[in-house]
Amino acid sequence: MLLYKSANNYTIPMLKFRVCLIILATVFLPLSHIEAAGWWGNGYKPPAWILANGGSIIRLNIRGGDAEEFKAFMTKAGKYVEVEFGDNMLFDDAKDGTYVITVYDCNRDCSYQERNDKKRLRGNDSKKASISVVARPGKTTYLTYDTDKKTLFVTGSDVPKAAPPKPQLTPAQLIAQAAVADQGKACDVTRLHPAAKSDYFIFPSQ
Repeated sequence: MLLYKSANNYTIPMLKFRVCLIILATVFLPLSHIEAAGWWGNGYKPPAWILANGGSIIRLNIRGGDAEEFKAFMTKAGKYVEVEFGDNMLFDDAKDGTYVITVYDCNRDCSYQERNDKKRLRGNDSKKASISVVARPGKTTYLTYDTDKKTLFVTGSDVPKAAPPKPQLTPAQLIAQAAVADQGKACDVTRLHPAAKSDYFIFPSQ
């Protein structure tokens, strides 16, 4: 086994030394390097993927003031969901339901909080405004916090277009449609329309 000799002339197994280094790195490295867990699992997904897979996006813009001083929490039924920092915040953990966005002023630079237990409120965090947002799958909601007026409001939303209803075809249209697709094949008329007689016929080839 490889051995590591310390400055104090104590010998420590190299394997244990490496394990200690890994543990220390895990504890002292900034928490921002640890991937967040969203409703889809660990890691990051682009907004387009979120919207296409049943998620909802909430964007919050800070108007005026120093962007580095602000952060916002997203909660649902009083429980923490997500926190964002800066002047252009992107919340991507919403899905379906009512969420509350609350804006805080850190009263100084918030950046250190991103690397140190960012889910926690500090004593110097000052609550400025909150708003309820109804999220729907595929929906994007835009919010603005005005630092001068100290108001938080919805500035717009993009709602996914509903798929057009499928046209109701008549029995004759169903038979004509099947004839195009199944030329030269035997067809059971009752499969196309229950009221038809159970006769088989061959669609003529064109």
